[in-house]
Amino acid sequence: MSSRFSHTTVLLLVVLGLQLVALVAGGAFILARIDGLDQTRIHRQDALTEEIRNNSETLEAVVRGLHRSNEETNEVRELLGLPPVNPSALNELMQRTEPDTQVAHPLTEAIQSLIQRQQREDSRDLLRSFVGSSDFSDSVKNMGLRYSERSDTEGVLTRNGTRFFQLQASADEVLVSPAIGNAGSFSEPGASFRSYLERSIEEVESHLQQLTQHRQEFTDLPELPEVRAALQERQVSARVAQGEQSTELELLNKFGESLHTLRLSHEEGAVRGFNSGTVSVEELSEKLPQFILQLDNRSRVDREVSRQRDRLIELLSEPGLIEQLQQAGARIETTPRTTQRHYLFDVIALAGSRKIGALGLHRDDATLRLFDSEDIPIEPLPELQDHILSTDSRANQVPDISVADGSRTFLLVGVHERIADVVMLAHTNPHKQSISILSIPRDLFYRGRRVNTVYQVYGVDRLMRELQEVTGVPIDDYIMVDMYAFIDVVDAVGGVTIELEEPLHDPKFLVRNEGVWTTLAYDAGSQELSGIEALRVARSRGTSSDFERSHRQQQIVEAVLDSMRTMSPNQLQQAARSIFRHLDSSLSPIAAVNYLLRYKDYGFERRDGLDTSNVLYHTYSNLYFQGKAPDAEVDEDFNKGAWILLPINDDWNEVRTYVQSIILGDRS
Repeated sequence: MSSRFSHTTVLLLVVLGLQLVALVAGGAFILARIDGLDQTRIHRQDALTEEIRNNSETLEAVVRGLHRSNEETNEVRELLGLPPVNPSALNELMQRTEPDTQVAHPLTEAIQSLIQRQQREDSRDLLRSFVGSSDFSDSVKNMGLRYSERSDTEGVLTRNGTRFFQLQASADEVLVSPAIGNAGSFSEPGASFRSYLERSIEEVESHLQQLTQHRQEFTDLPELPEVRAALQERQVSARVAQGEQSTELELLNKFGESLHTLRLSHEEGAVRGFNSGTVSVEELSEKLPQFILQLDNRSRVDREVSRQRDRLIELLSEPGLIEQLQQAGARIETTPRTTQRHYLFDVIALAGSRKIGALGLHRDDATLRLFDSEDIPIEPLPELQDHILSTDSRANQVPDISVADGSRTFLLVGVHERIADVVMLAHTNPHKQSISILSIPRDLFYRGRRVNTVYQVYGVDRLMRELQEVTGVPIDDYIMVDMYAFIDVVDAVGGVTIELEEPLHDPKFLVRNEGVWTTLAYDAGSQELSGIEALRVARSRGTSSDFERSHRQQQIVEAVLDSMRTMSPNQLQQAARSIFRHLDSSLSPIAAVNYLLRYKDYGFERRDGLDTSNVLYHTYSNLYFQGKAPDAEVDEDFNKGAWILLPINDDWNEVRTYVQSIILGDRS
C-alpha cells in the first residue's frame, strides 16, 4: 500500500513537473513572440517614418523643380508679351500647418470666450470708474468738453458736437487719442491726465479750426460761379462725400460715372488727386474750372476703348514686335478699320500681301478678339488684353526721385511660402541724419499682378526693379527674411520692446504658451516681446487692418535696429554673423555692420505707408480689367477677382509724388 502510494505520488509529481515545464516554455514562447512582434512593429514604424520623410523631401524637391520650371516659363512668356502663370497649385503643395493657427478644442474656445468676457467687463468697469470720478468731471467741464459713451469700452470727448478726443479702455488703462497729435494712456484721471488735456486741446482746437474752414471751402467749390459754369459746359456733376479721414469731391459725367476724384486729407489739410501732387483748397479753387473743362466726359467704356486702342497701336508699332512678325511672315496694320462694333487691325501675310485676319477691339465692351479673313470673330484674346493693361507706360512718366548725396535705400522683405508678405523701404538721409520707413501694401496692383507675388514668380531682382518703378526711389540693397527665421533674428538681439497705441486682441489668432492654448491679447502700452511674440504681433490681422499691421511691423523693425545700435562693435559683429545665417541679403555681414555703425546716431524721422487714406483706392482685379467701377453692379455669378489697391484716378504719378514727400521730408 505504502509502496503503491509512493509510486503514484512520484508519478503525479513528474506529470505536474512536465506540465509546469510546458507552461513555462509556452509562456516564454509567447513572450518571445510578443517581443518579436513588437520589434517588427518598431521596425515597420521606423521604415514608414523614413518613407514618409523621403516622400516629403521628394515632394518638396519636385515642387521646387516645378517652381523653377514655372519661373523659366514665365520668363519666356514675358519675352512673348504674355502675362505670367500664377502657380497657385504649387503653393498649396508647399503649404505647412502653422503652429499658431491650429484649430482650438471646443473646450478651449469656451474658456477663451470666458476670458474675453472677463476682459470686456474689466475694461467696462475701468472706463465707468474713470469717467465717473470727480477729477474727470472737473477736468472735462473746465475745458468745455462733453463726454459721450460709444460702447461699454469706448467714448468720446466733444465740444459743440465736434470730436476732440476718443477714449478706449483696456483691462488696466484708458487710451486717450486726440483728433491730432500723440495719444496718452492713463490708469486714473489725475493731474497727469488733466495736464495732457491742457497741452493737447490747443493743438486740436487750432487743427479743427483750420480743418473746418478747409472742409467748408472744399465742399463749396461746386457752387463757385466759375466752377458751376465749367460743370454745366462739360455736362459734369459734382458729388461731395464726407469721411472720417478725408472729404472727397467726385466729378461725374452725364452717365453718373466717376471721371475724377479729389481728396481733402483731414490730417494734412491739403488736396490730393490734382495733377499728381498736393494743392491747397485756395489754389484748387483757382485751377478747378480749367481742369473741369479739360476732362474727358465720355462714358467709361468709350474712354477704356480709346485707351486700349491707343495702347494697342503703340504696341503694334514697337520695332521688336514688328521684327518678330516679319520673321513669322506677317505684319499688322497700325491704323485700324472702323466697323459698327469693332476697331479692326488687319493682319497681312507678307507672301502675296493678302489679308489673313485681324485683331478686333470691341467698341461696346473693350474686349479683344481674333478675326478671320472675312471679319468673322474666331476667339477672344484675354491674355493679350491683360498684357496691354499690365504694360501701361503711364507709371514711367514721372522721373525718379533725386535723393540726397550719400543717402541709401534698403528694401526690407518678410517672406512666407515664397510670397512677399511684408514690404518696406528704409531710406537714410545723411544730411538730416534720419531714417524714414515706408510700408508698401502687398495688394498694390502693378503691371497686372500684386507686388507680393513678384518675388514668388520672378525673384528679388525683379521685385526691386518694379518697386523702384512704382515709387521712383533708387533701391540700393535688399534684406529678406523668412517668417520663421524672423523669430531667430529678434531673439538674437535679445527681444524687442514696442509701444502699442491701442490694445491688440485677436480672438481668431490662436497661440500656445507653455502647452496652454489661448488667443492673442496685448494691452495698449509698452510690450516686451520675444521672437515668437514679435512674429504674432506682426502677423495679426483679425481685428486690425493691413495698414495698422504695417505700422506694428515698422515698430518692430525699428526696435530691432535700436537694439543692434546699442551694441558694442564686437557684440554687433557677433549678432550680425548669427542673424545673417537666417537672411538672404545683397549685403555681407561686415557691410551690414558698417552701415549700422554709420547710422548709429540717426533718428527715425517718420513712419508712413501707402493706403486708402492718402493716394490709393481699392477695387477688384476683374472689375478693373473690364473697366468697371469698384461699386459696379454685376451678376451674382460674376467673379470680381482679387482684392487689389491702385493709385487714385489710376495715376501712378500720385504715388511717386507722395513717396517723394516722405523721402525728401516736404510733406505738409
